[in-house]
Formats: sequence, C-alpha cells, structure tokens
Amino acid sequence: MFQASDYVCLLQQLEAFFADSTADQPVAHNLEPDRLRDRISLDLPTDGKPLADLEADIANYLAYAVKTAHPTYFNQLWGGFSAPCFMGDLLTSAANTSMYTHEVAPVATLIEQTVIAKLGQLVGFDNPEGQFTTGGSNGNLMAMAMARHRAVPTLKHEGLVKGPQLIAFVSEEAHYSFAKAAQLLGLGTANLWQVPVSIGPIPVPARNQL
Repeated sequence: MFQASDYVCLLQQLEAFFADSTADQPVAHNLEPDRLRDRISLDLPTDGKPLADLEADIANYLAYAVKTAHPTYFNQLWGGFSAPCFMGDLLTSAANTSMYTHEVAPVATLIEQTVIAKLGQLVGFDNPEGQFTTGGSNGNLMAMAMARHRAVPTLKHEGLVKGPQLIAFVSEEAHYSFAKAAQLLGLGTANLWQVPVSIGPIPVPARNQL
C-alpha cells in the first residue's frame, strides 16, 4: 500500500527541477543518444523495485530533460510553465480515471460537457456536442471521419465497398496528418487532392483545373 509520504521525494525533485529553470541555467544538457544511454538506467528487470529506489532514476531523467519552463525555451507549439495546468495534470493522474461514464468520473465528465458546450456556443452552435482529442493529428482524423459520414451516412453500416468514390480537398500546405487520415479512413492518398496556394489570388484557369 502506497503512502502519501512515498511521493514527497518526487515532489522535492520536481521543485528543484523547476527552480533550475532560470535564465542562468541551460535549457538542456544535450547528449547524443549513445552517450545518454550509458548514463541512465534503461534496464527492464523481471522484479520491480521499491519507490525509494526510483529516486536515482528520477534524478537522471530530470537531469537530461529539456526545461520547457525555461524563459529562453521556444517551441512552435508550446513553451513556458502554467501552474494551473500542472496542478490539473497532477489531479488527473491522482484521480486515475477514464471519462467514459459518469459513474467512473462524475466531476470530470461534467467539466468536459460544460467546456464543450461553451466552446460550441463561442462558434455559434445552438446545441453543441464534441470530444476532446489527443492533438492536432487526432483532431484532423476525427474531422475527416465526420465529414465522410456527413457526405455518405450509410458508410457507417455498409462500409466503403458499396459507397461512392470519395475525394478530400486540402491545401498543398496542409499538415501531413491529413495523408495519414486518408489512409486510415480508406480514401487513399491518391484521393487527397492538394489545392495550390498563392500569396495572391489564384488565376481562374488554375481554379478550373481543380
């Protein structure tokens, strides 16, 4: 049986990790994969180990982790540290539940419904429904699946065999996840038509060729 005190060490290590995320410390101690592999434990033993023995493993992990809360860390998608988000992650892990029924996650499911309803209202939906996705790739896959169902609702039961040939249009600058979605949804990448883009208007003859 785990006790709350078993996790004090981890919290202390995390506190030190965030304290080091300052301008006078490097964003990361980068090592080539082979060198890093020699410095950390990647063994997968048959027998487990007590939590107390994980202290060294956690220390090694944090020592070579990228400090994304560092003031000079920049990424095209994320950066910086949000205390409320961190607390939310801790709460999610501590609750250790899945949000598929009210019985399993009563508060979380109500939060999800409330947030989705609010987001839907912001874009003008009267009675919105939705689902949170794991990221952009998953979101694009779900969007294409919904568009496919809207175009040919019978595909849900009859499959692609009896359905018409479907074509999806995307920008030639579209994210690579659309190609993956075309494969998974049975459209095929050959039927993912990439529309040329331009800084200015596209000439009429070019539009007619689409």
